Amino acid sequence: MACASARHADYRFRIVFRRHDVVRNCLLTFADFRRVAVEYCADEAAQGTSYAEVSFTAAAHGERLGDMAMPLRAVAEVRAQLESGIGAWLA
Repeated sequence: MACASARHADYRFRIVFRRHDVVRNCLLTFADFRRVAVEYCADEAAQGTSYAEVSFTAAAHGERLGDMAMPLRAVAEVRAQLESGIGAWLA
C-alpha cells in the first residue's frame, strides 16, 4: 500500500512540474511578465483584495532569458503604477 501511495505522490509531483514548465515557457518577454502582473492584480482587485504578497524567482527567469533584471523590471513597473494610484489601466 505504501508503494502505491508513493507512486501516486510522485505522479502528482510530476504533473505539477509539467504545468510549471508550460507556464514558465510562456514567459519570454517584458510584456509577458507585465501581463501576468497586471492580470494577477486585476483578478485580486475583482475579488476585493486590498493587499497581497506575491513571490517569484525573478533571477531564475532572468538567467533563463539572458536578462537578469527584466522580469523584475516588468513587475516593478506594474507595482509603481498601482502605487501611484493609476487604476484604470488595469481594465
